[in-house]
Amino acid sequence: MLPSCALDQKPEILIHKLFVDLGYFWLNCCVRQLFFDGLRFKSLENSSSSPYLSTKNMKSYFRTKQLAAAFVAPLLLTSASQAALVIAGITDGDLTGGNPKSIILQAAAPVADLSVWSIGSANNGGGTDGEEFTLPAGSLDTGGAIVIVANSASLNFFQDNFVQNFTLVQTNVASVNGDDAIELFNNGSIFDVYGDPDTIGDGETWDYTNGYAFRIGLAVGPFDQENYSSNAFAWDNATEQQHIDPFVAAGFTAIPEPGSVLLFGLAGLGFLRRRR
Repeated sequence: MLPSCALDQKPEILIHKLFVDLGYFWLNCCVRQLFFDGLRFKSLENSSSSPYLSTKNMKSYFRTKQLAAAFVAPLLLTSASQAALVIAGITDGDLTGGNPKSIILQAAAPVADLSVWSIGSANNGGGTDGEEFTLPAGSLDTGGAIVIVANSASLNFFQDNFVQNFTLVQTNVASVNGDDAIELFNNGSIFDVYGDPDTIGDGETWDYTNGYAFRIGLAVGPFDQENYSSNAFAWDNATEQQHIDPFVAAGFTAIPEPGSVLLFGLAGLGFLRRRR
């Protein structure tokens, strides 16, 4: 699943400093890698001797790199005194029906009681609708994730393509269209927000239509674009595999294709026969 960060037993101030230092280290590494990869691709694109490079491949590559970098950074972001649960990502895919539609929450510290947490979606700039879905009772370890999906098609996307080492929940509250804000509540009070509930997101910096948004910043609470990477149209006309790849790069464990498992089995059988 997504990378996790284990809390040690040191004093809180040392834990906080360690997490912040690691967070900035990861962000620096990811940004530098993307920068140098960009230079490398630009050089290849301008070279007539690169028959393997295509605009489609470049777009797919950068989608994967963006999503991976965005997923890794936030999980090193909080001390024991800060948020236990945060909005880690939102997706508005471009498969049939605009799927997968999902809201991804992640524990930056152990969550003892999930039932005191809830979400709401502010659709079409109509303002907050308050708490619309309360998380099922249970607990969550540091780094654990809850993927909230909108419908059976989105549910099947995650069930069919990834090992279930995360909690999967279905509710139509996750029926977002890329221009809808998301609110996370704790004990009835707004705790974390993505987007502006009073504004339609189309064309805004936080627009994630046919794409995704993932946390890259350290702060929770009122929405701040600097805390998120918003990627509208990043999945425009993308195949299912192109939707899967960035999640795998971010830490989800993909279920192997049945055909590849069969081929591996046959290859192993042939090896054993040769040894006989």
